[in-house]
Amino acid sequence: MYLKLHTQEGWARADSLRRLHQAWWANVERGTIDIVRVDQEGSDKSHAFAGERTADHWFDDRKGREARSGWFSYELALEPGSPQTLVCTYRGSEGKDRRFEVIAGDTTLALESLGSHPPEFFEREYGIPAPLTQGKDRLRVTFRSYGDAIAGPVFELRTVRHTGK
Repeated sequence: MYLKLHTQEGWARADSLRRLHQAWWANVERGTIDIVRVDQEGSDKSHAFAGERTADHWFDDRKGREARSGWFSYELALEPGSPQTLVCTYRGSEGKDRRFEVIAGDTTLALESLGSHPPEFFEREYGIPAPLTQGKDRLRVTFRSYGDAIAGPVFELRTVRHTGK
């Protein structure tokens, strides 16, 4: 069991960060266009899941997806012609080598490393430029590992309307 210990100022700062995260998350939920919940029945099929050397990853009774020396992808709905944001829910590494590319269509959005993040859920945002959405109502998002590293685990991903902030 792990307990977070803070000074009185530390608790106030942690509470402020928690409230900021809740407000950010409410905006994400309001702006969501499409969502993949890896542990939801049928989500793989309805989002055209594909991959090589993938495995389930369980944490806190939630199923995620990872790939060792491999990749996995999903197709998500878009609003054609406008910039959007990809929001992914990950889990920290537990010391394992977790390095991977986040790719939208044929464009690398980010080179991700979860190696130093604590073993808890967290989100990352990646901008999807408007040119990647031109004339498209769906976009394939791929997570591809580096060499022997692990891609993920990814528990949830969603396309979100870009607020311009």
